[in-house]
Amino acid sequence: MPPSAEERQLISHSVHHICADLAQQYFSRPEQVCAVADFAAALRPFREQGVIELGPDPGYGLWEGGEDSASLTLSLDLLQLIARTHTALALSLHRTALARQILRASGADTPATLTTSLCLHGHQGLGRGELALWWQGSTVSLPLLNDVFAADAARLALVARSAGDSLCAVFEQGQLHWHLCAHAPQQPAQLGLDELACASILPAAGVRLPAVSDARALARSLWQREWLGLLAIELGCTQRAYALAQAYAELRVQGGQRISAHRAVSDMLLELRASIVEVGDFLAAARLDAASFYHLLLARNRLQTALQNAVNAAMQIFGGLGYMRDNGVEKCFRDLYQLRYQSGGPLDMQALAAQWQEAA
Repeated sequence: MPPSAEERQLISHSVHHICADLAQQYFSRPEQVCAVADFAAALRPFREQGVIELGPDPGYGLWEGGEDSASLTLSLDLLQLIARTHTALALSLHRTALARQILRASGADTPATLTTSLCLHGHQGLGRGELALWWQGSTVSLPLLNDVFAADAARLALVARSAGDSLCAVFEQGQLHWHLCAHAPQQPAQLGLDELACASILPAAGVRLPAVSDARALARSLWQREWLGLLAIELGCTQRAYALAQAYAELRVQGGQRISAHRAVSDMLLELRASIVEVGDFLAAARLDAASFYHLLLARNRLQTALQNAVNAAMQIFGGLGYMRDNGVEKCFRDLYQLRYQSGGPLDMQALAAQWQEAA
């Protein structure tokens, strides 16, 4: 049963209060990487309040409630809200919630934990768009899928810096399977998302989960939720950059007036706001169906570019201070860059859209 409007409001208020507390307790210094123990502690309130459900029973938290529009809207709103506080925190919770959906669908005895993650790409990206043909039941290049998503080929994935496990997609003879693998993050981390680290994951070293009924439909839903969730996290990150830039523009005085009154700065603030509204409208209209899936394949690159340009404008409003880590806006820029290449980069999305249209 989808959550009611009152339930969605209560959950959103709960997450708002959690984020406000975490912002002061763990994430008040953007120039400092949150310690591993503190990041783990920041994840716990979301489980305690039911925002992320790890047990076997359905709940009303992140990515719960099926494919109805109310549940989808709630999940996307929660990811935006969490990302405005901390981008890596939102990504970690997002992928744990999606991984739980696979574990529950497979009936696996192993429960999800707060360090369970999800890896939705192979060792060579997404296989030149062949996934789009497989999702539609069309003829695919089985050797290509079997190679890109081979169990004995390691994948690099962003995971929490503490030890945990990840679910990886594996194709064998055109059939999709899921492997649960332990990961040991490597240090140091990458360009952005500082609280996460890059780990090399080998599916063959993990445990193969029981087969999932209707694996094709589940897989398409997972990839669609992943991309929508990434857009929601990117939007929350951009909203944070906008808030920082707007506050600075009202504070900084140059030429006898606040810089928000200068035409160049006001134009950049408008660009920021326009990108936020565009992506927000897209997510508000999103649905988990085939038509919306194709629309997402076409639009993801364009929307990500708009958000990246918007955060760049926020940095320009700060001038030289925008490149200083203690202001926080440069972290938004680095995080957004990392998110753009998660679960399929720009070329992957173009290939998937082309193959989807070819098979339609």
